[in-house]
Amino acid sequence: MKKCELYYDLTDVEIQKISTMQYIEGLEFKISNAKTLLVKLVNIDLAYRDFSRINKVCKAIKFNEDLIKEVKGITWINMTS
Repeated sequence: MKKCELYYDLTDVEIQKISTMQYIEGLEFKISNAKTLLVKLVNIDLAYRDFSRINKVCKAIKFNEDLIKEVKGITWINMTS
């Protein structure tokens, strides 16, 4: 399974769509898809949940949120300089 499927449940068409988006917009798109995937993964019977994948999806969400914060912080610093 490709990482884009593992973390974000993206199709090849959606991956191509991200390449045409602005950077922050693409990150937000990935976060949104990861959160949707997380709901699906958690709504599975406890005995069958893939806790490893759930953990990886949570880390991917946090990583992308941190990237957004970093980019917005750099933009704010550049605007005030």
